[in-house]
Amino acid sequence: MKMKKRIKYVAKEIINRLGYFIKIVDWNKKESLRAQIKMELKRILSNTIGKKS
Repeated sequence: MKMKKRIKYVAKEIINRLGYFIKIVDWNKKESLRAQIKMELKRILSNTIGKKS
């Protein structure tokens, strides 16, 4: 059950934090947006994995 809660939390965080990046797709800056998305995903996952339930 705890794993399902973590997965839901991660999914919500990804939508909340990355929604902005996904909406502003500028194909001239595609690589920099991809890098920002990767960094944000790493932050979300490291915060979630690091938490003890």
